[in-house]
This record gives sequence, structure tokens and C-alpha cells, in this order.
Amino acid sequence: MKANVINQITRKEKQGVRIISELAFPEHEGVDKRMYPERMQVNTLLYRSGKKADVAVTIYKKPAVRLPETYLLSFNADNIRSIIAEKVGERVGAKKLFWSM
Repeated sequence: MKANVINQITRKEKQGVRIISELAFPEHEGVDKRMYPERMQVNTLLYRSGKKADVAVTIYKKPAVRLPETYLLSFNADNIRSIIAEKVGERVGAKKLFWSM
């Protein structure tokens, strides 16, 4: 199920363009809404060079279910050269972040 953008701010900064999106999951028949977080915020900085982006995801009121946070994320990007990931402020390997169970 895809989250809906409920609010979005775009602004130019010295390093590039920042996009801050507030997301919420829609109610869907047959899916218990308690399985999803109340809302999410995605803070993206697209660098002027077009070769780098910083993406920070904040999840609000994630329920205590056994689904890892990565089930709530997906990325489509061409020519990825590297991924540097942090979880709860600590750097982690992308494999641990994206394939944790």
C-alpha cells in the first residue's frame, strides 16, 4: 500500500533543493490500520550536482509489530554508487538496514 502525501514543502537552499513531505497511509478495507505508523516525514536534500541526495525518514508512532521499518520504504534511483545508512543515529551497513528480519 502506498502512503499519501498530506503536506509538502519545497525550498531552495545553498546546497540544493530540500523537499519535506508528510506522509500518511490510507485506510484500506481488509488491512488493519494499526499495522502502520500514524505518519511519516521524509526530508530530502537534492544536491545541485544532481549526483547526491540525503534522505532522512522519521516514523511517528510506529506500532509494536514485527515488521521492520524498511518494509515502509522503497527507492527508485538510477546509477546508485553507494548508500550510507544510519538507524537511530548510528551508521549501519545497507544490507543490515534493508534486509533485516
